Amino acid sequence: MTDLPVLLDRLEQAGGPADPVPSADGWELVLAENIAYLVGDQRRWQALEELRSVVGLAPEQILAAPEDALRGVVAGARPAERAQRLRQCAELAVAGAPWRAYPGIGPPGADRIDLFTGARAVLALDANGLRVLTRLGFSDPARSYAASYRQAQVAASGQLPAMVPARQRAYQLLRRHGQVICRRKDPSCPTCPISDDCPSAGHPPPLY
Repeated sequence: MTDLPVLLDRLEQAGGPADPVPSADGWELVLAENIAYLVGDQRRWQALEELRSVVGLAPEQILAAPEDALRGVVAGARPAERAQRLRQCAELAVAGAPWRAYPGIGPPGADRIDLFTGARAVLALDANGLRVLTRLGFSDPARSYAASYRQAQVAASGQLPAMVPARQRAYQLLRRHGQVICRRKDPSCPTCPISDDCPSAGHPPPLY
């Protein structure tokens, strides 16, 4: 099995330290997931700050906000749908729903919230991180997304300290590598700092 801690160190040496998590507040993470569609991270978090300034982040403030105010702060495509999602999230928050019940979250998103908030030292993975681990051989690419996620999570977790900072670092480094180099289409294997240890280098399947 590939030595994941060594590969993470090499990713950090090549690309710089892992970015800090964008928020340690679970409610902010839910809102950030739902406030924008098909935009980059910077625009997503900018939209959240606009929501904070114009409407407020409290569920009651979102429910009381005029429709045009919500549509004015959401970002990307389908603004009406994004505004409705914010209201749905607010209703779920008032009802005390668990994280995985919120739109756009599900089990992987709930893992990410638990990791970023420090609630659990779980190795969360977004699609970019899962793609990197799958190409490295930590999961079977022929399996479903859910099965591949769980397989990669278990296999990679066994090589990492069961501590929140270590797993936050792994999440951020794997995500960045998947976004920048180990892309779904046209991955840049010749510039990859870990290609020598990647069984998929040069012929990676277009995963996730």
